[in-house]
Amino acid sequence: MFQFEGAPAGTTVECVSGPCVNNKPYTVDKFPEIPLKDDGATLLLRFNAPGIAPR
Repeated sequence: MFQFEGAPAGTTVECVSGPCVNNKPYTVDKFPEIPLKDDGATLLLRFNAPGIAPR
């Protein structure tokens, strides 16, 4: 289970690559579990928050 701390209200997280369940954006409190079968798995996550410009 992933926990995201300190995220502004309305922040969404999207799994962009790796063993993603899907590529839908989720709020930080509803992000689904990702089955990590390999301890060396790499995930690329995209975070978006209202009022904060993407980098």
